[in-house]
Amino acid sequence: MTASNDPERFVFESGGLELVCHRWGPPGGRPVIFLHGFLDQGRAFTWVAEALTPEFTVYAPDHRGHGLSGHVGVGGHYHFPDYLQDLDALYGHLGITTAIVVGHSMGASMAVYL
Repeated sequence: MTASNDPERFVFESGGLELVCHRWGPPGGRPVIFLHGFLDQGRAFTWVAEALTPEFTVYAPDHRGHGLSGHVGVGGHYHFPDYLQDLDALYGHLGITTAIVVGHSMGASMAVYL
């Protein structure tokens, strides 16, 4: 069992990188995905995620190169299409086709592109 401010987390793969996603709330709740900004991490949404449970299941990935997720190698780049590929991989991992998506800063740009 985790403390209320310590979400469960799982790892999924996208483009050869292992990415970490944090989850609050019961499995099977209405999915909400929070997308963080540049130089941030998914756990930045803890306070709002906790407020949305138990009605929703909240997911907040650490984007590639951020938080606990994998980083591209030396000479690699971070491009928005790669972040969208990662988001598609998250949807696939979760087995969902729709979710409420909320983004902050760079995450808002990702949500718009989605």
